[in-house]
Formats: sequence, C-alpha cells, structure tokens
Amino acid sequence: MVDLTPKLKADLHIHTNFSDGAHSPAEIIQFASTKGLDLISITDHDTIAGLELALELNRDNAIEIINGVELSTYLDGVEIHLLGYLFDLNNQNFLELLKTLYDGRLNRAKRICKRLEILGVELTIEEVLEISGISAVGRPHIAAALVKKGYAENIYKAFDKYLMQNSPFYVPKENLNVFDAIKAVHDAGGLTFTAHPGNITEHTLIKLVRGGLDGIEVIHPSLKAHQTRELKKFVKTYNLLESGGSDFHGGTRNDQKNFGVYHISPSHVEKMKEFLASKNN
Repeated sequence: MVDLTPKLKADLHIHTNFSDGAHSPAEIIQFASTKGLDLISITDHDTIAGLELALELNRDNAIEIINGVELSTYLDGVEIHLLGYLFDLNNQNFLELLKTLYDGRLNRAKRICKRLEILGVELTIEEVLEISGISAVGRPHIAAALVKKGYAENIYKAFDKYLMQNSPFYVPKENLNVFDAIKAVHDAGGLTFTAHPGNITEHTLIKLVRGGLDGIEVIHPSLKAHQTRELKKFVKTYNLLESGGSDFHGGTRNDQKNFGVYHISPSHVEKMKEFLASKNN
C-alpha cells in the first residue's frame, strides 16, 4: 500500500541578508512556503536581527519559526560553528554576547581594510559598509567591495588573493571559546549543535559532548551519505539530538537547489522542546 501521509519538513539552517545571505526574512518565509517547509529556523551569523524581523512578519503563523543563531567559536585554535536553538530572545547576557560579536566583526573589517591600505589596496571601511548595509559585516562583504573596485574578477578570487588565512591581509576573528558559547546558549535557555560537522574529528566531537553539546547537524549539503550515517550512529551512541538543514544563503552562492531539499522531520524539533522541558522540571 502506498503511504499518502504528507511528509513534514523542517529546515533549521537558513541565512538572511542580516548576515551573509542574499534574501530578506520576508523572502525566506515566502520561499519556505513555496518549497513546502512546515518549520524553519533563521540562523544568521552572530545576530538575531533577521530572526526577530521574521517572527514579526510571521504573526499569522503561516509557517513555524523557532529561534536560531550560528556562532563562530574556537576549540584548540580550530574554528567550530555552533548552532543555537530555542533560546530566550530577551536574555540580556546572551544579547550582550551577540553585541560583542557584532562589534568584533566590525573591528575585524576595519583592521583588514587598514592592512589592505598599507599594502597598496585602496579600500575603505565605508565602502565595505555600503556593501554590507544592514548585515553583520564579514569577509564576503569585503570581497564584494574588492570586486566592485576592480581588484578581483569575482568574490572567490577576492577571497583567494586577499582574505584567506595564508594572506598577509588576513585578520582572525575574536576568539570565542566553544565551551563559553555553549554555556551562554544554555544560560539563555537554549540548545547547542555543531554546524556542518563533516571536518570535525570524532575526538573533537567527544570533547564537545563532554563540554555540554546537545546535538549534531546530521543533514547538510556538505555531508556525504556515509558521513550522515556515521554522525547518526554517533548521536545514538551519545544520546544526542539531531538537527539539519540547507544552510541556504542564495545570491552568489548559487545554492537555490538546496532549499527545500535538505531538511529533517519537525519531530526532531519536538524532541528538542521535550528535552528542554525535562531539564527545567
């Protein structure tokens, strides 16, 4: 017998133009509806401004939206992106952390522009901010500004020449320890997951679990089928939660094909909520 039950879909990893995505929160909600998504999370980098606007626009609950953010953190000098979910939007300590990260992004962009200037590349922070607009400024905006001024043919070549870690213009992000980030999300009433964990070793994952990590993103465009299988085994072994999504950005990323394709069941979100409820009892 053919199963005609509707297959519910949740995408818990989406970016808007409040970080490095190309589309507004309103457009994301429309895309999600068109693609048949039942639940989404907007996980902009180090900011919840896009999420707050999406929640405001979604007053009729056309689609369920859960609180989300993607934090850039470090462990033993290695960058690890952490997804936070279901935290309190009004937690002042968490809001202060996000402001610190936002300010750190701006200071980093200023320092990169200064290095570029010293070495003969004429690019001001004002020109970069014209590109970033409402977004939390980052290297993609600097790359776009370099392309606009004719220093690179496209964003990818701008990164290769000016913005990669081995470049003389590179400035590292401010170092947010992953365990401090996990604690901050927990203190705000939320849960933490590793984002796109394909390059994270099992040894590191175990360290993160011992440090309070709640789950792992097991569905992501960068993960091969065998990696997803191994991560699901790891989740089961350590009694963790699962998340997943498209990591959709749009624009020059040319990743429209991923939106509505990489998703998990909303039942995993229910498990997250149940887990939080059990912690608070």
